Amino acid sequence: MIKLKDILLEAKSPSIFIPRRTDDRVERMIKSYIRNGIHGYLDLSEMNLDKIPEILKGITLDGSLNVSVNPKIKTLENSPSEIMGNFRCHSTGISDFVGGPEYVGRGMFCYHCPKLNSFVGSPKYVGGDFVIVSDQLLTSIEGIPEVIDENFNIYAPSVNFTEQDIRKVCDVNGKISIFERSKG
Repeated sequence: MIKLKDILLEAKSPSIFIPRRTDDRVERMIKSYIRNGIHGYLDLSEMNLDKIPEILKGITLDGSLNVSVNPKIKTLENSPSEIMGNFRCHSTGISDFVGGPEYVGRGMFCYHCPKLNSFVGSPKYVGGDFVIVSDQLLTSIEGIPEVIDENFNIYAPSVNFTEQDIRKVCDVNGKISIFERSKG
């Protein structure tokens, strides 16, 4: 009689253990999210993504989307066109917001994006706070949202604009805070 213990000790692991399928895990998770009515929180953070999955392009999410802590993401292309909840894209490699959502129903949070140097492509509307933290100099307000229902916070080594400049082109219903911080 052969004992299981003997088989496990003598056999090579690839012939006994079959790893779980992981190559299409993200797409399967998103398909399930969509099938369940695209409500709630879609968390794609820390998944080693190099881009936002194409399956999300142009759709409306009734919930929130988090693509944070994916430093290989260099563009927000393939983003949903509308996100009714929060949008989190911090700790990514983006330099602007081109390809991102046009509408964010709650807050947009983009912390620790060392290459972010432009507001171009920002949503036209942000229903909550719009918070940007960059290691780059921000020299232009071109592309900032048209409406921010709550606060607008910028943290950067240096900026070439003032609160008054922002209010001329953006309807901010809360406070505008511009914080200069050391690079890095």
